[in-house]
Formats: sequence, structure tokens, C-alpha cells
Amino acid sequence: MRIHSFLITGLLSWGLSLSILADTVDDAVNNLRNQILDQPQEKVFVHMDKPSYQAGDTIWFRAHTLTAAFHLPSAMSRALYVQLFGPDGRMVDRFTLEALDKRLFSSFIVLSESYPAGFYTLKAYTERMQGKSQHEYFSQTFWVDNPVRSFKSVVDTSADIRVQFFPEGGRLLADQICAVSFRCESNKGEPVSISGTVYASNGRPLVSIETMEAGVGYFSLPVETGQSYYALLDKEDGKTQYVDLPYVYSDGYSLKLMDMGDLWYVEALEAKQSHVRKPLTVMCLQRGVPVWHLTVTPQRPYVRIPKSDLSSGFHVLILLDERNEVLSERGFYVHANDAAHVDLLRGDSIQPARLHLTSFDGKPLQAEVSVSIHREVPDSVRPTNSFVSYLQLESDWNVSVPNVWRLMDPNNQQAQMLLQAYSLMAKWSTYNIQLALEGRLEEAWAFREGDVSDYERVADGIYRPLTDAEKQLKADIARSILLKTVNVTPEAIEREIKPYAYANHQIKAEEILEAGVFLRDFLETLPGVVYDEDNEVLTIRGGNVVYLLDGLVEPASILNEILVSDIKSVDVLKDADNTGFVKGASGDYSNISNTGIGGVVAIWTHRAFDVKPQSGKSFVSLNQPIIHPEVRRHFVRGKEDVWLSQFPPYTVGRFWRPMLWSDANGMLQLPEGMRSVLDEEGWVLEVNGVTEQGVLIQECIRLKP
Repeated sequence: MRIHSFLITGLLSWGLSLSILADTVDDAVNNLRNQILDQPQEKVFVHMDKPSYQAGDTIWFRAHTLTAAFHLPSAMSRALYVQLFGPDGRMVDRFTLEALDKRLFSSFIVLSESYPAGFYTLKAYTERMQGKSQHEYFSQTFWVDNPVRSFKSVVDTSADIRVQFFPEGGRLLADQICAVSFRCESNKGEPVSISGTVYASNGRPLVSIETMEAGVGYFSLPVETGQSYYALLDKEDGKTQYVDLPYVYSDGYSLKLMDMGDLWYVEALEAKQSHVRKPLTVMCLQRGVPVWHLTVTPQRPYVRIPKSDLSSGFHVLILLDERNEVLSERGFYVHANDAAHVDLLRGDSIQPARLHLTSFDGKPLQAEVSVSIHREVPDSVRPTNSFVSYLQLESDWNVSVPNVWRLMDPNNQQAQMLLQAYSLMAKWSTYNIQLALEGRLEEAWAFREGDVSDYERVADGIYRPLTDAEKQLKADIARSILLKTVNVTPEAIEREIKPYAYANHQIKAEEILEAGVFLRDFLETLPGVVYDEDNEVLTIRGGNVVYLLDGLVEPASILNEILVSDIKSVDVLKDADNTGFVKGASGDYSNISNTGIGGVVAIWTHRAFDVKPQSGKSFVSLNQPIIHPEVRRHFVRGKEDVWLSQFPPYTVGRFWRPMLWSDANGMLQLPEGMRSVLDEEGWVLEVNGVTEQGVLIQECIRLKP
């Protein structure tokens, strides 16, 4: 047996002669090559300046376009289509961008202050991707907060759960032990956790099953000739649901893949047989590019592939018969030591702060990247993917994976088990492999989904304009973060920026330090304040607590995250009349006067009062981009709903730059505005980009003093 390697350079240098009938394996390989060269496709990744937003914020973004097969920077398309969907799935905005400079797409989206809190989805695709399967479209889910209006999805737990089973290799084979992953969704498509038992048709229980996380599970099933299989699932409402497993094939083939540490073990299986009875071909593709192919025989029905021979990314194994017909497909992801590195060099009085871009073997990388600095956010509001996880994995799948970035840690055993389960669900979606093997290039794109064309700007329901009461509530909550100038003493400044008249308890940082406890423990010493250890919830007089950090609403986790050394003072408000400025923070905008708020814990840091007496000071949240008058949308003549945008000036978007270049030594100098927060806690520096050789660059650096 001989492994045939097809390097990118060799692939691009081959001729373009087509073979309609793939008489040999080499003919099939040539047709796959021609599919890539004659029908090149793109991928797109959108880098947004922050992982989460407030209603009324501005989203700055950069779209990176790459070739689908080789991840090289692409300039094939001159238009980018962007769609924004609200938490209810309705489209709330869409527009078309033309490239500012060759392949550069960069602009902004203004989020209306009336948008309710919830998870929003940004979709983007290039003109070359238009009309192809929507699985190729970029999709990013992110959190938008709004303290006066929220969206709550209601799940009907009494309705039947949608369950799909995915046998390894595509089918259950008689007299084989088959690995099976499964997915469970509600009637609204939301992931559901279940448990249950798989039974044979004779009523014999075989295996207990349970989701590893919401919606996803994995089990092994011994399949017998003459039996069919079903599952009884225990639902949250106490009822049991009956679900049939896939059909059992008494003839046919499948592929089995096992991780053996330093190598992959690939075996061809035949129904009711201990080994295959005729020679078959196993071929491995990476993003449609043939990597190797070889023959399995009855004497040796398996292949051992060293992991060092493969690069990072999603791969597809296909099993072919003598006529090059696809018998089975099996996807798997490869973790290889080939990631690029980004090091932050903080600099000194002579040399400013820089980024150093290097390859896995230490060589400098020249690349164009987008750079942002944003506040750390909890996992619950992190984006669902990252630059590398999307381009190397999710964009090649036909399944949507929540928080796919978690699966990219090769040292996390739980993450790798989930990756295995999702890999069984994945099926190559870019084009039809069978038609491409036959050389029918145009027909390989025959499966297409229509683009979303029905669009009407949403102005009612949960997106209706804010009422006067909601506007007043929003103004009260945001008082300390709106742009304003004062010219008073520090005492007057403190009165000016606090949106409440008085506090029941005013705690100085020195008191907490002297007590030698955490902030949460200190708060428990106050009358009416109780901490429930079982539910990990702090209450004031039995009611919910709203947390403010320098005037911004924060999750309860802020109690464990804030350092006492950063605190200047803490105000505890118990008076219901004095908490009106945060009523509605629970999301119940339909009845703002009844939110169950027992009180407010307002934490103030030294930064909030870092001003000098008798000197003007502008208070503006660094998390709140403001559209400068110089930044405007330019409509393109003769093209409806097409516009361009300038970059944000440094005075506005100082924590977001969509286009920075590293030099021949891999060095990239950070703009001065970004360097101002490098020594502060709680910030994250994010870098996304790609070299001219297709090396992906993605790094998130937590900034610490």
C-alpha cells in the first residue's frame, strides 16, 4: 500500500483536463482537483469589535474572505451581504457592502435602543457564495443587553422532542458494533437534555443513553441481524416518548475511525461479515483537497495513518468501490501542532507596544490582521465561534454547534468526546462528493437553499419604539455612562455621577480590607442580606439584587470577579423607592413596577472618580462606541441598498482597528489608543488574520498589569 500525497502547490500546477467518467481512482482524484480549480469557492469570517453589546451600541466589524479549499486570502468577490436577525429569528436589518480595497470589507451596524435583550445572529456571505448552500454562510450569535426590555423564548416541554440519530459511517450494519451520536431539539429547534434506553424489537433493553450536554449524546450499539431498534426517552414533563432508530442494513459498507494516540486507525466494515470481501479504496479529503488514498483488502481491511502526516482542520474519509461510487463517509477533526503564535511585547519608553507574529516553528509571519480590545465577558455571552474554530471546523460542517470554540482544546477529554459526537453528525456540505468524483462539476452544486429575500424592517412587537416610561428608565440607568462634562470638586463629582440620591449602607474599601474577607462575605454581615449557598444567590430582604459596576448593570458573578484593591466604595440600597432607576433590569418590561428587586449593590472603582478638582472631565464608557460625525455611510450610485463606510477615527474606535500589517520580522505596532489600557485588568486583546500562505492567526490575550 502506498499513500499518495497531494500538496497544494502540486494541485495548483496540474492541468485542467476533465474526465467525465472516473474509470480509475486517479481519474476520480483529477475530477476532485478540477472541482476545486474550476469552481473555486470562498469562506468569510466576520470579526466584531466586541463579544457582546448594549442596545444602542455600534457594532464595528471586519469581514475576512478566504478561499474555501486552501484558506488563502481571497478577492474573488466584490460584494458582501450582511443580515442581522433578532432573538425571535426575524430579520431586523440587512445591507450590501462593496469592498473598500480589494478584499477588505469593513463597516458598522447601529443597534437600535429599542432592541430587546437576547441573542442576536449576524449572517454574512459573499457574492460568490450566494445561491450555494446556506451552511457555507458565516453565522455568529452574540448577546445584546437591554435593562428595560428583554425577549424570553417559551419552550413547550409537553410537545414531542425532535431526535436524530447519526450512525458512524452513515448506517447501522447488521452484526457490527456501531457508534451512534444523537441530537435532541425542542419544537422550536432549541437543544434539549434527555435520558432513556435503547431497545431491540424483541423488547430487550440494550443500552442506556443520556445527553453529554444539552441536545447531544453518544453511545455504542451492538446490531444484530433481523432486529430493529427503538428508544424510550424520559422527558422533562415526566412523560415517555417513543423514537425509532435508523434502518438496519443486512448488506452494505461503513467506515470506523479510532483514535490510537499517535495515529488514526481506519477500518472498512461490511454487514454480517468479520471483514470486507473485496478490495475497496479509502480516500481522505481536507476541505475538498485529496490528501491520500489507498486500498483496503480482505487480508488487511484497515489503515493506520500517523497524526503527524495531517494538518489541523476538518477531514472527510470516503469509502469507494471499484466504480468509484461512494459507499460511506466519515468526518473527523485533526489537532496538529501547526498554530500561529501572537506575543504581546509591552514595550518601554523607547519602543512602543507591539505584537509579534510567528509560525509554530518560530518563523516571523507577515499578515494583515484585525485587532480589537474589549472587556472580558462570561462564557454565557461569548460568541459561538472563533476565527480558527469557524474556518477550520464549523464552516465545513452541516451542523450548527453552540460554543464551538470549546471543542478546540485537544487536552480537554470532555471536549474531545463532544467533538467525536459532532463529527458523526457532520457531512461534507460544500459540494456533492459523488458528482464531483464523476466530473459533473456544475451539477455538484445542485443542492441549494434559497436566500432570505423577504424583508421588512421590524417596527412592532418586541422591537417597538421605547415608551416614555422605558426611555426615562433607560436614562436613569445610564446616567453615569452618558457623555458629560463637569467642572466641580471631587465631592460634587461623586454626587453627579451616582444616579441615586442616597444609600442605606456606604462601605469603604478600607472596611473590607480590615475585615479580611471577600466582598460577598462582607455584604452578608449587613441586616437583611442573605446568601443562599445551595443556589449561590444573594438576596436583600428576600428580593433579587441588581449589581452595578461604575453605573453599568453587571451579572451576579461580579461579586467573585472584582478585586477589593480596585474598589473605592460600595453602596447598598434597600429602599424600594430609591431603586426605581434600575427597575426593569430583570427584563419584565411589561410590568416595570413589579420586578421583585429587593435592592441594589453599586460597586464604584477608583477609575470612576479619577479626576482632579476644578478640572473638566469627560465620563464615557470605554465599552460604548459613539459614532463620530466624520463616520458616515456612503451610498453607491446605481446600486440600491449598497453602501461603503469609513474606518472609525482613532478618537472613536481606538480599541478597534480593522486593518494592520506586520513587517518582515512579524512585528506589528499597536496604535497609541490601544496601548493606553494594556496595563489594566479585565481587558482582552483579540487578533484575527491570515497570511498570504493560508496560515490562520487567532489569539486572545488577557491583559494584566
